[in-house]
Amino acid sequence: VTVSAEFEAKSYSVTVAALANGSITVASSAKTDSSVTVAVTANAGYQLKPGTVKVAKTGDGATSVSLPGSASSYTFTMPAYGVTVSAEFVKLYALGDIGPAGGRIFYVASDYSLGWRYMEIAPSNASDSARFYSARWLYADTGFEVGTGFDGTNYICSQIGTTGPYAAQLCYNAEIGGYDDWFLPATMELFLVYSNFSEGIRTSIGVASGVFWALRVRSGSPEVVDMANSTSYGITNPEFTYCAVRPIRRF
Repeated sequence: VTVSAEFEAKSYSVTVAALANGSITVASSAKTDSSVTVAVTANAGYQLKPGTVKVAKTGDGATSVSLPGSASSYTFTMPAYGVTVSAEFVKLYALGDIGPAGGRIFYVASDYSLGWRYMEIAPSNASDSARFYSARWLYADTGFEVGTGFDGTNYICSQIGTTGPYAAQLCYNAEIGGYDDWFLPATMELFLVYSNFSEGIRTSIGVASGVFWALRVRSGSPEVVDMANSTSYGITNPEFTYCAVRPIRRF
């Protein structure tokens, strides 16, 4: 006699994690080694945060499944265990909008290629009158372009310390609106506050005038920005000069 049998791949469950501000459409189960398509849709006013669509073993988030795809459609090969699909949706902001920390959005990048897309200026000063350095100078150069304020602040605080008060330290230690990722703006970042906001908005948040410390250090000498006319100039005696400090953050 000849005995024969046919074996069918076993099916496992596909679960969608709890989501906010968007949805995921996917089959509720799939057979091992079959191709599974994941469709991702953000609610109005939100977008999918790049890199957040994930498939992992249910109950074991450390065991992930490869998930090629982009934008709104992804595909994975079903493993021999149940999986959970998750994603994160983030709010879309426009220039002048109130940000997560209660400040104003003053810069919007085209995408998240740098790991962040928005810049938000704090709703008030960290200090109306502070020195750039507390006890000693830092003879180093920092960038002044958009996107350099964060690293420059961290560098200065790592070299001088986080005991102040001084400009970078006041931003580094700031906790505003439930966030603690503030930093001292680079010169060009402060210029954006001036150019991207109307005078009415600048007045409402207290930056229509006044001289503010900016993060551009050349041979130990920092810069300031006069917000009345968006001009910058170097300060040769920062240990004796007191200016306003307004933190910003990016996300």
